[in-house]
Amino acid sequence: MKNDQIFSADNDTPHVYPAFYWTIADTLVITKRELKRISRNPDDIVGAIIVPIIFFVLFRYVFGGAISIPGYDYSNYLVAGVLVMTVFFSSGTVGLGVCSDLESGIIDRFVSLPMARSAVLNGRVLASFIKSFFILLFMLAFSVLLGFRPEGTVINYLIALGLLMLSCLAYIWFIALFALLVRSVESFGAIGPLFMMLFVFFSSGLVPTSTMPGWLQIYAKHQPFSLLIDAVRGLVLNRPDTSAIWQSTVWFVILILILVPLSVWVYGRRAAR
Repeated sequence: MKNDQIFSADNDTPHVYPAFYWTIADTLVITKRELKRISRNPDDIVGAIIVPIIFFVLFRYVFGGAISIPGYDYSNYLVAGVLVMTVFFSSGTVGLGVCSDLESGIIDRFVSLPMARSAVLNGRVLASFIKSFFILLFMLAFSVLLGFRPEGTVINYLIALGLLMLSCLAYIWFIALFALLVRSVESFGAIGPLFMMLFVFFSSGLVPTSTMPGWLQIYAKHQPFSLLIDAVRGLVLNRPDTSAIWQSTVWFVILILILVPLSVWVYGRRAAR
């Protein structure tokens, strides 16, 4: 009789969890889905690794002989720009994924399910963030084979990696928002690469900003990715630039605080159509 009371339907009350719990749980499910898809189709990872390596080789061994930067070996100068470039290539694919989901109609299926609406977007962002972390570690190690000679301390490297991942998170949300605003995968593919050109090539990543025309220096010196590159370069070469570190941190924290709620709001409107 006692056992019957324990297992009776009357006493079997379901667990009730708050909405935040289900948002986290649903986000982790989508993240697992995306990571499985990446492992089964590693083209994105290969591309995110190969392209920065090609740029490193191009600027180091093709153009590097014509570039002289006082006080720096060009390989050491270049590595910070290449690491930031890796952030762009490893993070940019989240936009293609968002555009593909919107065009394929799978978002409609997710919306019809009893799950948190923001979980689809959050899961893609988290999966891209995890992927970018390991790609950055690989590129940092591989850059040593290409001539980079690290000089910073372990603490410096941890701070530099933290800054790179902070910028990575901000850029992922930026690209996700842009993907939600464009009309098609083709539009995203045509316009998306321009952001890398604006943020990496017009920065201190490849050459000092002092060599640029005065009107261009105004933008190149103060845009967030130049500050990030200066901060990372100083840390890995044991020449910490405190001003660049805190300015870049503030930039990306503010961008994340703006981009996250805006992206979720736009995604909610697109999913409701």
